[in-house]
Amino acid sequence: MVWSRWIEDIIYNIFYQYDIHGLKEQQEKLKSLCIKELNAHPEIKEEIKTEKQLEYFVMQVALENVK
Repeated sequence: MVWSRWIEDIIYNIFYQYDIHGLKEQQEKLKSLCIKELNAHPEIKEEIKTEKQLEYFVMQVALENVK
């Protein structure tokens, strides 16, 4: 499994669902934050097995980084 691609797909789907898919810079930043979090806590990767779990993880990272 290629995590960066899977994360990218999930982020695109979330942004498309909320009709904000044109915000490419924000998508890239969120992807970077997610990958950084997964690299800092590799045990998270072991727990994520479904698309829904990854979607929740991405949403959590996004909410934790709202400024």
